[in-house]
Amino acid sequence: MESIGNNQLNGYGGSSLMGGQVFNAPAQQAQGGMFLGGGDSLGSSYPPSPYGGMGGNASSAGLFAGFMNVMQGFMNQIAQMMQGLAGQQGVNAGQQSVSAGQQQPQQQYFTSASLSSTGDPHDAFNGTAAGQQVSGKWDSMRSHNHLITSNAIPGGFNVATSATPSQANGVTYNQSATITANRGNTVVTMGANGAYSVIDNGQAVSLTAGQTSALSNGETATLNKNGSLTVGVSSAQGGSISTTLSYNGNGVDVNATANNIALGGYLADKQDGWT
Repeated sequence: MESIGNNQLNGYGGSSLMGGQVFNAPAQQAQGGMFLGGGDSLGSSYPPSPYGGMGGNASSAGLFAGFMNVMQGFMNQIAQMMQGLAGQQGVNAGQQSVSAGQQQPQQQYFTSASLSSTGDPHDAFNGTAAGQQVSGKWDSMRSHNHLITSNAIPGGFNVATSATPSQANGVTYNQSATITANRGNTVVTMGANGAYSVIDNGQAVSLTAGQTSALSNGETATLNKNGSLTVGVSSAQGGSISTTLSYNGNGVDVNATANNIALGGYLADKQDGWT
């Protein structure tokens, strides 16, 4: 696969557990000899139980043992909660690290550019930035979530392609292409046999061949007489991108031209980490 030209630009218990008291027994001896004083302290003036532990009969000893089991259960639950919280924090940190590693590269301003993904598919980029020419042609047989992007368009702009399954010789085509703008509220898609859809703010838009329809955020959509579909977007500074989707008999071709605008995505960056 041939990379973009050699002169490519760089930089390219809110309450207590048991109501504040463990037990609320009268400050007198219980039937079995064990009692809880008014201050919730355990009595100690009784002879040792034949079953071991504190004074009192087997019933009082069992009561105390049950109480200790309950408290131990509470402590175990608290420990598990703390461990779970620490584990979740570790997962979140790992996710943040992955996200940071996949951040979009800084976009480059181009005075003019042409971008394409056509055929099986053949990819190409040709642009002028800071007086320098950046160009290249290569093949890519896979899907691209960010084929063309621009942060200069209000609400963002993105073109994504989904590849067909590989044929016996390994060849794929663009099974579909989707243009997204206006914070995802404008979605234009073309798929098999040139079937298309235009969604603007949740509503389907009906197009007439040869006419241009205005969408809600300044975008335009044109159904050309040959069945291709062209979407136009512009920046507040006068930059523009025109993208045409067309069916070639096997898949969807993507051809775009851009003027005076910052571009990113796979065709402009040629970085596999940002696809």
